[in-house]
Amino acid sequence: MAPVLAEKKLLGPEGPGGAELPSEEEEGQNLWDTSWASLKSYVYMKDLNRESES
Repeated sequence: MAPVLAEKKLLGPEGPGGAELPSEEEEGQNLWDTSWASLKSYVYMKDLNRESES
């Protein structure tokens, strides 16, 4: 996800398709959503490993 945002920044608003850059608030929300999803995934996998060991 982050590389896509970085590409948009490099291309600028006049880039292919004229895509607008996300606001700082939208970027922050995307980062939060991604971090939260990663954390939930990590906890889920840790629980699976714990169950498989018992």
